[in-house]
Amino acid sequence: TSVPTSSPTSVPTSSPTDVPTATPTSAPTAKPTSAPTATPTAAPTGAPTSRPTAVPTAAPTVVTAAPTEFKSGPTTCINEKSFRLNNKKKKHCAFIAFLEPRRQKLCQQNRVRIACPSSCGIDGCCTDRDTFRFKNVKNKKKSCEWLNGNKKRRATYCVRRRVEAECVNSCDNCQPFVVKL
Repeated sequence: TSVPTSSPTSVPTSSPTDVPTATPTSAPTAKPTSAPTATPTAAPTGAPTSRPTAVPTAAPTVVTAAPTEFKSGPTTCINEKSFRLNNKKKKHCAFIAFLEPRRQKLCQQNRVRIACPSSCGIDGCCTDRDTFRFKNVKNKKKSCEWLNGNKKRRATYCVRRRVEAECVNSCDNCQPFVVKL
């Protein structure tokens, strides 16, 4: 027929009608059409297509700001007492400062720079770890502050690797800044 019927037929017709129906059908067709529509739909479809397009789409037109370098510095200059590299007991911030090649390598990592600012020389940090204690020759526990202003004490105790690395200011062992590569 060339004119739409008032109600659906029981059997599909062999060809489409010349005139579109006044209202859309209540359900979608079983299969998609073989050719695309002349104009795009007003809204995107709910699901992605099953295949990529044959031709790439144009580049995005949205301009974004240039990326910024991640900079997260320490909140304090004091090395974290609880920090352990890879959870190894003896790999604390002082361990990082014991050997210069090791310090240069490990201070490249953000987590080390943040946890061990005095060992890495971040932002000029040169602060004794205030909770650090060591034993003197009389087996008494002493702090880094005990070394201040006493050349003999500094000469005796600052040669100990751990004391020198934990009492960086008192032992005049401020570390140069490690440049991130």
